[in-house]
Amino acid sequence: MINYLNSTVLACAALFSTIYAVDAIAQNSSQTQMTSISPANPIRAGEEITRENLVISGALNDEARIALSSIVGKAARRTLYPGNTIASSDTAPIRVIDRNEIVQIEFTNGLLELSASGRALGAGGIGETIRVMNTDSKAIVSGMIIEEGTVRVR
Repeated sequence: MINYLNSTVLACAALFSTIYAVDAIAQNSSQTQMTSISPANPIRAGEEITRENLVISGALNDEARIALSSIVGKAARRTLYPGNTIASSDTAPIRVIDRNEIVQIEFTNGLLELSASGRALGAGGIGETIRVMNTDSKAIVSGMIIEEGTVRVR
């Protein structure tokens, strides 16, 4: 009988603490306001995202400011429609090199600096890696875009 009573008391205590925890979570979540960033009008794929193109719903807290700064100045990967929240995966660096564009290939190793002309086999923005074909040797190399029209090979 005592074991049954002890297990009943423990079960009630566990149930009460669970209810209290759920109630505390509900109170905290009602105090926290979610912020969403969405387009004010459709933004086409490849188009630059500007602050004027965006609508912010909710409080503009530190997290929202960080999210806003990571979106503004980038290009849309796909068409973004009003009312849909913009995720970081929906953005990409603005293209500075297009496919088949003639680019400068740079290679640096200590004091050795080489450069050659190449044709971009893909498109990309600063910091992205693309493949480039050397126009003289037809060799294909991968390199990082460092500025408009320039790819650095390691």
